[in-house]
Amino acid sequence: MRSDVYQTMASVEDTHWWFRARRAVIMSVLRDLRLPPEAEILDAGSGTGGNLRMLSGFCKLSAMEMDASARALANARGVVPVVEGQLPETIPFGDAQFDLVVLFDVLEHIEQDYTTLRRIHGCLKPGGRLLLTVPAFELLWSMHDAMHHHKRRYSLPPLIRLVERAGYTVAFASYVNFWLFPLIAILRILDRISDGRIIGKKVDGNAELHIPPFPINTLLELIFASEAGIIRKVRLPFGVSIILAAEKSESISA
Repeated sequence: MRSDVYQTMASVEDTHWWFRARRAVIMSVLRDLRLPPEAEILDAGSGTGGNLRMLSGFCKLSAMEMDASARALANARGVVPVVEGQLPETIPFGDAQFDLVVLFDVLEHIEQDYTTLRRIHGCLKPGGRLLLTVPAFELLWSMHDAMHHHKRRYSLPPLIRLVERAGYTVAFASYVNFWLFPLIAILRILDRISDGRIIGKKVDGNAELHIPPFPINTLLELIFASEAGIIRKVRLPFGVSIILAAEKSESISA
């Protein structure tokens, strides 16, 4: 991504409704993983570091990021050192080192998603976990995806098959951002039909990172974050994103 996009992301990650609500959803799943005390976690693709403080409360945390601009912004937070690394080629950590590797909106940026999942498999201890989020449904493809250099959006059944083929047992998987899906889907489809005139060309194509007025920002956060409790009981049938947790298996599907 362009350095100005990273700058914008870093400036809004702590207050924008989407980032705050997504952290609430991730936290609910993390707690249910029942990680061991002093668990070792790798944030593989930490971006500008918006999730580092949340993750550091669970464990001994390591982090890597390929982009120098994003890495500098993440390190400026002073949570943990964020080192240079790139999936799937360059992971500057040892084999079988981590209890959990997290990929938060990372896999969609990588052409070789299967190879990436296999490389991460090697970084995990026996019984180690993978936790990832990805954007859902090609139907929702927009200028936002293009600007962020996404390769694809996922639907849940093929993603589960991909993860299982890479040597994991899927323990939990659900769509999220369910309540706001109809509104977001309508806006993105109209935006695509209009060649970006509704959303995409505003704020230099960066409209989805714009923080709305405080009451709206708070309301959207509450709506999305409410799913943190729901997905512990009910798997949502569709949504703007997917969250998936899996355990390392010793077997690889054909």
